[in-house]
Amino acid sequence: FYLPPKPLRLGEFLTNYCMVRKKNKLLIGLLFSLAMNLILIYFIRDKIANKYKQYFCEIPYNPKSRPDYWCIQGWNNTLKKMDINCDVCFFGHSIIYGSDFRKYFPDKSIINLGYPGDNVDGMMLRVPQIGYVHPKKVFLMCGSNSLKMDDKYFYYAYSNLVDSIKNQIPSKELILLNIIPMRDHEKNVIIRRRNKFLEKFARENNIQYVNLYKLYVDNKGNLIDSLTIDGVHLKEFAYGRWADAIKEFM
Repeated sequence: FYLPPKPLRLGEFLTNYCMVRKKNKLLIGLLFSLAMNLILIYFIRDKIANKYKQYFCEIPYNPKSRPDYWCIQGWNNTLKKMDINCDVCFFGHSIIYGSDFRKYFPDKSIINLGYPGDNVDGMMLRVPQIGYVHPKKVFLMCGSNSLKMDDKYFYYAYSNLVDSIKNQIPSKELILLNIIPMRDHEKNVIIRRRNKFLEKFARENNIQYVNLYKLYVDNKGNLIDSLTIDGVHLKEFAYGRWADAIKEFM
């Protein structure tokens, strides 16, 4: 026998209608929220990648996005075609840039590859420069401009940097220089922690290590005021302490 469906009462009809509308609104709201989040992630993806790149242990951005990328490539190309041979190469950032060890070691051919503002990522782009100048020894200073990086990422990137340099000069001597202090308490806390890593890294990998930090620190753990221009960089005469510390390697 055919039994016609029982007609809904008005109250039941309205209740069911409202429930369907409510579910549809919830679904539409979720889809809208998802869409907005995807749009937001698309526009800030680079910032997210840079913030969390230490957890992926890789450099997630294209080096060509650096504003100085082609300038560095031009510099690399120039050194490659100059066919230079030197005794010693100093590689690093502005504190290397500000040095001139030729006056302390006039009998040595010295190349200064200091680039102001450079950090561990930027130095990776310049590693070929070391191979192009054919040094017998390389002094590496890296870290002052990488203090904002997560420790885990810095340790990973620094290890890669050292490996890359050793590949460029496999039979030559590499000497690691630690990070000198600044006149900034918070940064000095990070510097001391990073220097412990650098010392341990050098010991475990059988690499020569020079503790410059102890030469420039006062009794409060800051860079000695009379030796600095601005609380970060050294005055010209202050490099004399450095020269004495590396004399045995020269």
